[in-house]
Amino acid sequence: AAILPLVLLTSAQVSVLSAFQDFRRLNLLRAMLSTLTYLAPLMLAFNGATDLRAVVGSLLAVRLAGLLAYGWVCWRDYGWLPRPGGWSRARLTSLMAVGRWMFIANLAGPLMTYLDRFVVGLQLPLRDVAVYAAPGEIPNRLLMVPYALLAAMFPRVAAAGAAASELRRVL
Repeated sequence: AAILPLVLLTSAQVSVLSAFQDFRRLNLLRAMLSTLTYLAPLMLAFNGATDLRAVVGSLLAVRLAGLLAYGWVCWRDYGWLPRPGGWSRARLTSLMAVGRWMFIANLAGPLMTYLDRFVVGLQLPLRDVAVYAAPGEIPNRLLMVPYALLAAMFPRVAAAGAAASELRRVL
């Protein structure tokens, strides 16, 4: 629960860097933070930490470092800071309507992915779940390619607007 606000604010900062097409810096920060997300708990485990609170604390610290790093770049290079307030009832209602469908769509995918593994684990020994699940992970990992293209092209297409020649050039 403590990490969720950090994730949401970081997502907004990533969107700012994407909108300005600062993919070099965005990918550098992502790579460093992804590495730290795995290394911080691993280093704790190697040093004998057995308390789950320490692991969660390390993940919280990495997320906080990411928020500060992204925030620094957004503020220094683009003058962007999150501004609370400015909400109207109509804006909040519209946001909640879209958010509800995004929530359902983002919940359905992982549920469908892991529900079948749960059922297989109920029917067969757990070691067989790995044999069942591993081949399915390959196409899931390949989805990174179109997602990366989408993240790079969406801001460019949006910036092109209705100019057909610019859209053709970008696409």
